[in-house]
Amino acid sequence: MSDFQKVYVDGPFEFDADGNLTVTVKYQSSSASSTGLGLNVHYDSTSMTLTSVTDALGTDAFIALDAQSPVTASANSDGNSGTDV
Repeated sequence: MSDFQKVYVDGPFEFDADGNLTVTVKYQSSSASSTGLGLNVHYDSTSMTLTSVTDALGTDAFIALDAQSPVTASANSDGNSGTDV
Protein backbone atom coordinates (compact mmCIF):
# COMPACT_ATOMS: atom_id res chain seq x y z
CA MET A 1 0.00 0.00 0.00
CA SER A 2 1.33 3.45 -0.85
CA ASP A 3 1.69 6.29 1.64
CA PHE A 4 -1.48 8.21 2.45
CA GLN A 5 -2.99 10.94 4.61
CA LYS A 6 -6.70 10.83 5.36
CA VAL A 7 -8.94 13.47 6.97
CA TYR A 8 -12.58 12.64 7.51
CA VAL A 9 -15.66 13.47 9.56
CA ASP A 10 -16.67 10.49 11.68
CA GLY A 11 -19.98 9.67 13.30
CA PRO A 12 -23.59 10.73 13.11
CA PHE A 13 -24.71 14.35 13.01
CA GLU A 14 -27.36 14.43 15.71
CA PHE A 15 -28.17 17.10 18.25
CA ASP A 16 -28.26 16.05 21.90
CA ALA A 17 -31.10 16.94 24.28
CA ASP A 18 -29.46 20.33 25.03
CA GLY A 19 -29.21 21.27 21.35
CA ASN A 20 -25.46 20.63 21.10
CA LEU A 21 -23.93 19.13 17.98
CA THR A 22 -20.64 17.26 18.19
CA VAL A 23 -18.55 16.94 15.04
CA THR A 24 -15.63 14.53 15.13
CA VAL A 25 -12.85 15.09 12.60
CA LYS A 26 -10.24 12.35 12.38
CA TYR A 27 -6.80 12.26 10.79
CA GLN A 28 -4.83 9.21 9.76
CA SER A 29 -1.43 8.91 8.09
CA SER A 30 0.53 5.89 6.97
CA SER A 31 3.78 7.70 7.76
CA ALA A 32 5.04 8.90 11.14
CA SER A 33 7.06 11.53 9.28
CA SER A 34 4.06 13.33 7.76
CA THR A 35 4.74 17.06 7.77
CA GLY A 36 1.40 18.18 9.12
CA LEU A 37 -2.21 19.02 8.63
CA GLY A 38 -3.95 22.37 8.21
CA LEU A 39 -7.66 22.45 8.92
CA ASN A 40 -10.06 25.40 8.94
CA VAL A 41 -13.68 25.11 10.02
CA HIS A 42 -15.93 27.86 8.68
CA TYR A 43 -19.27 28.54 10.35
CA ASP A 44 -21.72 31.37 10.92
CA SER A 45 -21.30 32.48 14.54
CA THR A 46 -24.69 34.19 14.49
CA SER A 47 -26.33 30.76 14.27
CA MET A 48 -23.76 28.55 16.05
CA THR A 49 -21.40 28.88 19.00
CA LEU A 50 -18.13 26.98 19.24
CA THR A 51 -17.99 25.69 22.80
CA SER A 52 -14.93 23.46 22.84
CA VAL A 53 -12.11 21.82 20.92
CA THR A 54 -10.96 18.54 22.44
CA ASP A 55 -8.51 15.76 21.68
CA ALA A 56 -6.49 17.93 19.31
CA LEU A 57 -3.68 15.91 17.77
CA GLY A 58 -1.42 14.74 20.53
CA THR A 59 1.70 16.61 19.44
CA ASP A 60 3.22 19.99 20.16
CA ALA A 61 2.95 20.84 16.47
CA PHE A 62 -0.78 21.53 16.74
CA ILE A 63 -2.22 24.90 17.72
CA ALA A 64 -5.79 24.43 18.88
CA LEU A 65 -8.44 27.05 18.41
CA ASP A 66 -9.51 28.66 21.66
CA ALA A 67 -13.26 28.19 21.86
CA GLN A 68 -13.57 31.29 24.03
CA SER A 69 -12.12 33.60 21.38
CA PRO A 70 -12.60 32.19 17.87
CA VAL A 71 -11.07 34.00 14.92
CA THR A 72 -13.53 36.31 13.24
CA ALA A 73 -14.21 36.58 9.52
CA SER A 74 -11.78 39.50 9.17
CA ALA A 75 -9.26 37.22 7.47
CA ASN A 76 -12.05 35.97 5.17
CA SER A 77 -10.06 32.94 4.05
CA ASP A 78 -13.18 31.27 2.66
CA GLY A 79 -14.39 34.31 0.71
CA ASN A 80 -17.57 34.53 2.79
CA SER A 81 -17.68 37.46 5.24
CA GLY A 82 -20.60 35.81 7.06
CA THR A 83 -18.53 32.91 8.37
CA ASP A 84 -15.89 32.62 11.06
CA VAL A 85 -12.78 30.47 11.12
